[in-house]
Formats: sequence, C-alpha cells, structure tokens
Amino acid sequence: MSITPKVNTPPGPAVAAVDSAVLGRVINTDVLLADRGGTSCAERMLVFSIIRLLAPETVLEVGVSGGGATCWIAAALEANRKGHLLSVDNWSGTHGGIADSEELAAQRLKKHRLRHRVDFHQANSHTYLPTLASNSYDLVVIDGDHSEAGAAIDVRAALRIASGFVLVHDTWQMPEVRKVCQSIGGGCFIDGHRGYWLWSVRQAQEAK
Repeated sequence: MSITPKVNTPPGPAVAAVDSAVLGRVINTDVLLADRGGTSCAERMLVFSIIRLLAPETVLEVGVSGGGATCWIAAALEANRKGHLLSVDNWSGTHGGIADSEELAAQRLKKHRLRHRVDFHQANSHTYLPTLASNSYDLVVIDGDHSEAGAAIDVRAALRIASGFVLVHDTWQMPEVRKVCQSIGGGCFIDGHRGYWLWSVRQAQEAK
C-alpha cells in the first residue's frame, strides 16, 4: 500500500476559534487550546472526536511525555461521562528544557479536573506491554518510541492488547513509524499535521 500524505500547515486563529466554539459546547476548551503538547488544533480535535465517537471504556496510552495528549484523551472520556485511561511512559525525555515527568502530567490533569480519569505506570513499553492480556483495552494510543524497531514492538503489541482500535501518532512526521504501519497493512492514514494511523483490530487481523 502506497500512501503519500500532504503537508498541512498549522491552523490559524480562525480555525482555532471554530474549534473553541465547537468544543466549548461539550467541555472546557482550555484543555485542548492550552495543554496542546506541541500539536495542532486539528490533531487535538481529531483525537478528541475519535474518542467521543468510539466511547471506549478502557484506553491505554503509550508515551505520555508531559501529558498534553493525556489531557485531550481524558477530556474526551469526561465528555463521554465514562471510561478510564492507563498512561505508560518511562519519563526519560525533555521538552522545551523541562524534564518530562509523571508529576507534570498529573498537574496538568488536576488543573482541568481530569485526574480521576487517569492512572499512570512508569515502565519501558517494550517490556511492559507483553505482560498485558490480549483484548484487554478498547483503544490503544501509541506515541512512544519513534524508531522503526521500537515502534514495531509497540504497534504489534497494541494490536494484540486492543479489543477494538489502535491509534498511532506521528505517521507522517516520522517516516520510521509510517513504515511500520505500512508494513503491517490494513488500517487507514488520517492526515492531521503530524499524521495518525487508525486500525480496527478486526481489520488488522483480516489483513494478515
């Protein structure tokens, strides 16, 4: 399968205003407009909308960093009035000169009254994911190791762990991640600034 995604420029103030008007009807938009984690309004809207639509009871996030995306996921669960998120990271990186940490992510969630939707677990995903039961999470979101070998381990583990869907971030910005998704087959590329790849687990199994 050959996919050539287009490059999107970050949305301007007009788009952000539309996002705010729409999201303001369902939840405090500070979550999506302030705690963005370096991604575009389009990406935040996309993740929020997918979770609103799928209405998962259980979500696993691999790669937390400072908790930007964690906030959007938790915000969507809160808007759904159900669901819980387990967020996994080894917290070994930095962003903007600030060390990533569970404490930073937790503070962001507390700021938006979303802490009750999330549990954290500090671990290396390559060794932790194999310990999780098959079909144990409705949705798995992958945004961790962006090397080809590391992404392959996480994505293949996610397809086993998920009972419903797998969503992988940075499939346009990171060629190594995109290559992993293309090699597995199935799913669909979703253009959104840095790109996402979405599988239904059943579809992925049928593509084997």
